[in-house]
Amino acid sequence: MAKDKLLIVKNDYDYQLQWWLVEDDDMGLTIGEMQDSDLGDEPEDREEWENWVAHKIAAKTAGVLPRRDGGAFLWETKRGVEQALKQIKLAWKTQARELPEWAKKALAAGWKAPKGWKP
Repeated sequence: MAKDKLLIVKNDYDYQLQWWLVEDDDMGLTIGEMQDSDLGDEPEDREEWENWVAHKIAAKTAGVLPRRDGGAFLWETKRGVEQALKQIKLAWKTQARELPEWAKKALAAGWKAPKGWKP
């Protein structure tokens, strides 16, 4: 099963990070479109969590431009946006997450997670 991907998108004068949605065969949310106040606490859902992490990391990366009118995060250089994406992917792999309550119950009841499953 193919998975949504966070891609670097080149605009006329800058770069941004945007989701490619496999199921829709189309581009989705651009990182930075959500306001910090809309992000709330760390979500349990894996896809929401990945977007939440991407937003938090991107906001602090070197080279990210100040947001205009609450728009997406932008970088002037390809190198800058590549570094941001690299930091995001590293965070996805290394950040410790507590299992959601449903996963704890399923594992306690003997459920075996499929190979490669991540909460």
